[in-house]
Amino acid sequence: MRARGLDMERTTRLGMAHDDAAITPAETCRYDVCAVVPSAFQADHSVNVGEIAEGCFAIAEFMGTAHEKAPGTRFFVPGCR
Repeated sequence: MRARGLDMERTTRLGMAHDDAAITPAETCRYDVCAVVPSAFQADHSVNVGEIAEGCFAIAEFMGTAHEKAPGTRFFVPGCR
């Protein structure tokens, strides 16, 4: 992100898991690392730009690496389908 000129102290970063790790083999789980970028940000061959659709999402704050995440961490959002 620094290479793209994003200020790491101010950039909102997001992780999006697309699969349920409880039922999907680890080698096929899909996960996107995202950052909120200015509207003028330019995509290229290694960085895509998209929008996250409005919806119901679980939110958790995490500091650390993917290897430090608690195994089997799951989120449930009441009323969200």
